[in-house]
Formats: sequence, structure tokens, C-alpha cells
Amino acid sequence: MSYILSRGVEVECVAPVRATRDFKFQALGRRAETRAVVLHWTGGRRGAAGVFETLRERGLSVHFVVEADGTVWQFADCDRRCSHAGPANSWSIGVEIVNPAGAVLTAKDAADGRTLAECSIRGQRVRHASFTAPQTRSALALTRAVCAAWGLPFRARAGGDTATARELAEFRGVLGHYEISDEKTDPGRGILDLVNEARP
Repeated sequence: MSYILSRGVEVECVAPVRATRDFKFQALGRRAETRAVVLHWTGGRRGAAGVFETLRERGLSVHFVVEADGTVWQFADCDRRCSHAGPANSWSIGVEIVNPAGAVLTAKDAADGRTLAECSIRGQRVRHASFTAPQTRSALALTRAVCAAWGLPFRARAGGDTATARELAEFRGVLGHYEISDEKTDPGRGILDLVNEARP
């Protein structure tokens, strides 16, 4: 059993969780409210160190990264306001899942037990690599732990489209980045379907 840090308190999580001062976003303010966990994919192959550096260079931040081997890295306490999903930053916790995606996918993107796949987002075909089995287990375990810590329902919004402003204002649970922004397609639909399938 390992732990995530939420409001300065250790919360049990069955995924392997790591943290280090080297990968820690500092001086982040607290969020006013928490209504959702937002799942992302990185769109590339770089692991936690690469994701951290890229986000820092771009003035962005996220709470967690899930590696291909299932290791979860915590970059910020869950109560901090990270810059990962535009208008949702003030009310959500962000999880990046390391995963290649996009038009430039190659056969090597199907390594580590991945397969090349497609899904439909807003009627658009999106090419991506599947998540690895350990990564999927860890992403679901992490999301469940975060939802439990913040009193959120462990459920994903159903649909492959962008949510309306009213839907986002009323929704509590798990969202994909594409449901917040018309410009995004991550994290695909598959992991959100698995959230709903994994509900008790």
C-alpha cells in the first residue's frame, strides 16, 4: 500500500506512488473548490522527468503523472491549483498519463504491451497508443483514491463531445481533457469508459 498527499494528509492508494523534491511544483496557491479529476495523456513517450520539465518550461503544472510501468509520481498536493486544464484549473485535480498519440505514431509506439488504436472524439478519429495494463490499473486506482479523498463520485461523464459550460458547472466526478476544450482529444475515450465499468 502507498499514499498520495491530499491537504497535507496521507491517503491510501493501491498504486505505487513516488514523490521527490526534484519533481515538485512550488508556490502553487490553493483551489477554492474541487469538483472533478481531469485525465490527460502526454501525447508523447517521455516519462515523469520529461513531463515535469516540459510543463515547467511552458508555465504549466499537474498533480500526478502515471508512467508506462504503472508508477505514479505526485508533483503537487491535491489541494493546490495546478495549470493543466484552462478554465477547470480552479476546480479540478489533474492526472497526466504517459501515452503516445497523434498522426505521427509508429510501430515502436506499440511497445510495452501497447497496441495502436483509434477512438472518436467529437466525431473525429483520433489515433493513439493504448495504455499499458499496469498503467491502466494505476490510473484507475489513483483516480478512485483522489475521488474518495475529496468526496467525489467515481464516475465519468458519458460522451465523446465537449461539455457545455452548464454541464461542467454541475458535473462532479471524472472528466477527460477533451470534455473541457474543443482543441483537445486526450485522454481518449477508453480510460473514461473503464472508470464507469470499474464502478461498484
